[in-house]
Amino acid sequence: MTSFADLAACETDDPVLIAVRDRAITLLLATSVVQELDELRIAVVDFDRATPAVREDYFTPNCMALVQEHGIVVNASFLRSAEIAIRAMGLSGSVFATPFLRQESEMFGLVRHLRDRPQEYGLALRTLASAESERRRRDELALALVFFLGHEIGHLRQGEERRGFTTELPEGTALETQLAAATAKYCRHADELRSFGFDLPGFETVFTRGGEVRVAADAVLASLPENEVINHDTWFRDESRADACGTEVLLQALQAVELWKDAAEPGAYLAVRSLFAVSVVSWFQDLFRLMQQVNEEVDPIGLSQFMLELMRDRHNYVRASSVLGSDHRFTLLRAALAMDRVLQSSPAEPVQERLNIDALQRAALVRLLMDMAVKLATMGASTAWMLEKDKTRGTPQLFMMQFESLASELSRLQRLGE
Repeated sequence: MTSFADLAACETDDPVLIAVRDRAITLLLATSVVQELDELRIAVVDFDRATPAVREDYFTPNCMALVQEHGIVVNASFLRSAEIAIRAMGLSGSVFATPFLRQESEMFGLVRHLRDRPQEYGLALRTLASAESERRRRDELALALVFFLGHEIGHLRQGEERRGFTTELPEGTALETQLAAATAKYCRHADELRSFGFDLPGFETVFTRGGEVRVAADAVLASLPENEVINHDTWFRDESRADACGTEVLLQALQAVELWKDAAEPGAYLAVRSLFAVSVVSWFQDLFRLMQQVNEEVDPIGLSQFMLELMRDRHNYVRASSVLGSDHRFTLLRAALAMDRVLQSSPAEPVQERLNIDALQRAALVRLLMDMAVKLATMGASTAWMLEKDKTRGTPQLFMMQFESLASELSRLQRLGE
């Protein structure tokens, strides 16, 4: 039997990650949310150095709250991926001049680096930083860590341990059960996305209670075996509440004026850049994995082929539900909501017009990229109804959802600023 103390032997020895962890802890200690806790322990763990017993008891792919230990475990690999995202997205001061944002293939190239050579690529990016930009990047990473830790603190406050949104279904689970689980996630996300203003004109019937689309979805949801899938609404509520706590902790950390007086740039601006980087890269990582699943012969397929694969087999929407989050709600949504709060809570200063514009552009691009998530959630929530119609008709009706390319979204963002 292992304990939280056993994590000390395998905590990261990376000096940059240690410095970022310490900066994040300093920021956390300035918040009333953390000050109200009886105790808080944080371990950034290199699980490659952990014993099998420690891995079995404490492994998490990202962050995990442990109520009994009053602690939070952070996977060092997760933090390193966030660092790479922030450094890669920080290679240019303008969102329009950032190399990886020109098209999907370049973003997927970054994803491959994260997958195949994170250590080597991360070290290479570190060598490109000047002393001043290094300080910015570390502050941005510390703010990202504060946001993610704040989420887990939300779980600690509510006594929710090792929580996540998605239930793991056993291998070989019947397709009908997989469809039901995916439909539960899609419907919940579609409703929430719409409540935040992310909707899809012409598909209002998807959200109409008692309408035929929702009736078909409800019939599928009624087939969920109670012993296999937990109450999605409860888990979604817990994740939403923890995200709200994460945002509150981030805002309080930004309001600790003394901790930002020597910063190279305003904390709010750094927070927006940070949330932008980790969310956009995380989104393309999820898309990369999904595209590989729907067509294993190509690494990965292009956006046009992806649209065709979804049209060819409606059950690909079951696989596509993975991009809306596994352990947590998907990061693009979490970041969009947090960025809105940061921008609303930080009045723009005329002397910082360039930074203000850049922050607004990054927040706007994240919202534009939400287009695919909204379309997937809307179509996913309609899948049961479409399959039912196919069965009644005796033949499938082809329906292709058009996804906007990264280049077109950047072009749209440029037009908005004109």
